Amino acid sequence: MFRVLVVNLGLFVSVACVFAEPQRLARQAGGPVAFQPPGDCISVAQREEAQKAIQDYLATYGSFSQNVAAGVPDKYPFYPLGGALYGDLFTVNFVDLDPTPGIRDWDCTDFTYDGHQASDVDIRSFGEQFAGVPIFAALDGVVVATHDGEFDMNTTWNNQPANYVIIDHGNGRIAWYFHMKKFSVAVAVNDFVRAGQQIGLVGSSGISTGPHLHFATYDNGVNVEPYEGACQTDESQWVSQTPINRDMYLRDLHITDQHIENYGPWPFPFPRRGMFVQGNEEVSLWINLQNLPTFSDYLIQIRRPDATLALDYGTFGFGNGSFWRWTYWWWRWNVNLNQLGTWHIDLTVNGDLMASAPFEVVATTSEIVNRLPYPVTWVLDPPAPTEDEAVFCRVQTNLLFDDPDYDIVRYHYTWTVDDVVVRDIRHAGHADALPAGSVPAGSTVECTVVTEDGSGDCPPEALVEPLGAVATNRTISFVGGSAGLQTAIRVKYIDLPPPYEYLEGTVMWVGPTTERCENSAQSTPPAGGCGPAPGLPSRSFQSASLGCDPYYTDWSLEGAVSLYHKTLLPGGTYEISSIAAGCSLGEESAYSTPIPVDTSLWGDIVKDCQTNPCGGPNNIKEIIDVVALLDKFKNKFGAIKKSRADVEPGTLDWTVNISDVTSALDAFGGDGYPFAPGPAPCL
Repeated sequence: MFRVLVVNLGLFVSVACVFAEPQRLARQAGGPVAFQPPGDCISVAQREEAQKAIQDYLATYGSFSQNVAAGVPDKYPFYPLGGALYGDLFTVNFVDLDPTPGIRDWDCTDFTYDGHQASDVDIRSFGEQFAGVPIFAALDGVVVATHDGEFDMNTTWNNQPANYVIIDHGNGRIAWYFHMKKFSVAVAVNDFVRAGQQIGLVGSSGISTGPHLHFATYDNGVNVEPYEGACQTDESQWVSQTPINRDMYLRDLHITDQHIENYGPWPFPFPRRGMFVQGNEEVSLWINLQNLPTFSDYLIQIRRPDATLALDYGTFGFGNGSFWRWTYWWWRWNVNLNQLGTWHIDLTVNGDLMASAPFEVVATTSEIVNRLPYPVTWVLDPPAPTEDEAVFCRVQTNLLFDDPDYDIVRYHYTWTVDDVVVRDIRHAGHADALPAGSVPAGSTVECTVVTEDGSGDCPPEALVEPLGAVATNRTISFVGGSAGLQTAIRVKYIDLPPPYEYLEGTVMWVGPTTERCENSAQSTPPAGGCGPAPGLPSRSFQSASLGCDPYYTDWSLEGAVSLYHKTLLPGGTYEISSIAAGCSLGEESAYSTPIPVDTSLWGDIVKDCQTNPCGGPNNIKEIIDVVALLDKFKNKFGAIKKSRADVEPGTLDWTVNISDVTSALDAFGGDGYPFAPGPAPCL
């Protein structure tokens, strides 16, 4: 587990531009990641659950034993993730070897936190998690415990349960693979697995603040650090140990025209763009910079196609009085893009040019198109595998410039053995694997890799089922489709009544759901669920709010969802559409067909109450609306749903109270909608 500690510089800096051009305002922010969380990254309850599952399994089936010397476990031949350590993958924590409250890793440094029992290796963002990064079994073994179905985009430390797989690798060695993506666990208890077999996908379930794999080793129940070094002198448990990378390097970079402060923070993905229209434009740069030396400084310059300077940001310090292992930063400028062609943003750190990031300037919006990722090369590892070895296909690519539009790249791996396809998979990792036993002696194994950015293979008819949507006074309800598919749901603001036209064009995304009680006296389910009120059966419903970042899940599992947000206004028109994970958010063709939704007038709740429950709105504000709301306020049996009765949005209190009744009376009396929605979000 690791935490992001953002040092928000919050600076508005006047930038001296060369060649007597006017000054421009720049904004910047960023900071390091903190590696000192306040406790164990596996909850006490879940650790006890996992240990009991191991004990029960061993008591029932006994220990798995391989054909090696008794009591001597096999060494790990690879790190069990589909990527490249210190490339698209980064080790943020090792095992803490200091038995005191202090910390010490195997190399006598502080790349760990107190009491940590594993290596934590992260991927670059939730964007890569959406596209998938596989986790593999590190050795042959038998699955002794699994857990799945938990939320997988945690960013806070709240004692949450994780998705995991635990494997008995033989001769007393048991490995824990934790924090997996929801519904990605691909094995079951008592399955025999081979080294290199996919067992799940990277996620951020459990006590976690970003997508990563927590990989822990226990030999005869004792936690083991597989790495050998000055502070851990036992023999390395890796066939070939990867040294710690302490050199500064850029792990990720992209450019956008959007305000980055309205997105994220990391690990949520940020918007990306590689083409701009000629004229005055806001240009933002985002970077993930690893191993930043103490008291580092940077220089940023923007160059025109003819190599002249359009902007010289000057040299500034990062403000780091110590070595920072993991950092991210962003800057924004207003730039006069007055030449057509390829521009470059040059980033220099401590006198070394770290990147010269290209972007295209075109004459018209119609010229902005999606461009395909650059092709890659790859190698097999090992190049001539034996029958009992897992074999990896490792992509050779540029970490920063793999796509001209800075889109997240997916790699389509196709494996053949003697010309027969044995594995065909797409994901964002820079490596894929075939398990041991896949290549018989004398056979020929081949891997091919094709790069994709999700824009060309996301027809909505194939990926996204239509959504059913209805609207009430100031909420929108929908039922998600596409069972088994991770999708995000977008809400566009199309036509709003005066004086709220300024919100038109806003785009927001449906966030995670929360169970709410229909009983007005309870806003969230207490222990044991939504208890019945007098005359009212126990009922609950799923609610969600809106945010500025896409949230991906299998919406078919959520049932009916009611949206609440202060900018969902009565008497407005909205559009709902969805997009599959891995598809380009900037490609309209990747979205499902938009469904228009009209919200009813303020105070219009029902059209009659002769049926049970009352019928839907009829665009007339009449006394029956007030009566229906009063019935809900009194928790009367058969009253309307809370999503229709909670008409007072000022506090989003999830209750039906006297304020809602007063609002209904005001609306019936002809008053206008009184609640100011505030400024347009997500701009």
